Amino acid sequence: MDNAQIRTQLTASFLAVYGCAGDGNMIAAYVQVLGDIPVELLRAAYDKVLLECEHRPVPAVVYKAAKGLVEQNSGTGKLTWAEAWQEIEEQMRINGLYAEPVFSRPEITEAVKAFGWRNLCETLTKDMGIVRSQLKNMYLEICERQENAKMNSYILGKNKLLDSKINLIGMKKL
Repeated sequence: MDNAQIRTQLTASFLAVYGCAGDGNMIAAYVQVLGDIPVELLRAAYDKVLLECEHRPVPAVVYKAAKGLVEQNSGTGKLTWAEAWQEIEEQMRINGLYAEPVFSRPEITEAVKAFGWRNLCETLTKDMGIVRSQLKNMYLEICERQENAKMNSYILGKNKLLDSKINLIGMKKL
């Protein structure tokens, strides 16, 4: 059995749980959209989704499950805001104004830089709740922007549009 047949059979089995095994168009759509995911990772993502989703998930849910499995395995996932704040507090305690902070993730560094390390360190205790909320919003926005940029690059690369100099507004070559 070749890779395409394995994907189709795997996807049909997955969709059978949700009562969609006979829908060839749906199976083909899932196989096409999720075609860049290696078969073993796809199988794991389907297992994860089957255990977590009560309703038939769209391919985006399967993609996010696969991405989450890879990120957890490789340690490259985003930190929660609570984890990021813990790092920020630790750097404020250790370094204060006397040294540059060192963070484990670039999105934390970017958020702190945007807010201003000196401003953060000089914040009065009574105002720290407000500052923490502002920094949280900045951090979450930066994380969302990064994820959006990654997805756009993935889709454009997958569809061979990155280097084709296409003006996406008019769909004409530049």
